[in-house]
Amino acid sequence: MKYLIAGIFVLLIAVLIIFLKKKDGQIKLLKEQLKEAQNRDRAVQLKTSKTEVLCHMIWKYGNLVHLYASLTVDEADMDSIKENQKEIITETEKVLDQVKKYISEK
Repeated sequence: MKYLIAGIFVLLIAVLIIFLKKKDGQIKLLKEQLKEAQNRDRAVQLKTSKTEVLCHMIWKYGNLVHLYASLTVDEADMDSIKENQKEIITETEKVLDQVKKYISEK
């Protein structure tokens, strides 16, 4: 009877060891996946940060171009220059609207 109990106990321990080894492998795999996901997250955050900086620069310089074009349209002597300045104003307004939409989404 003692041998039977000892045999069952040994068998139970062997099954438990096998089970724990499988779980250890799964844990290692999940840790690797977590590390990869964290690396991807860092890369996305870095790109997002760079994109936000670029958007703010575009916003700043777009406003500057718009301001200069608006100021010089009144001072322009030739109609062709006035039309070019108005076109610059229109295009910068489009760019500024797109940047504003992107910034407001954040």
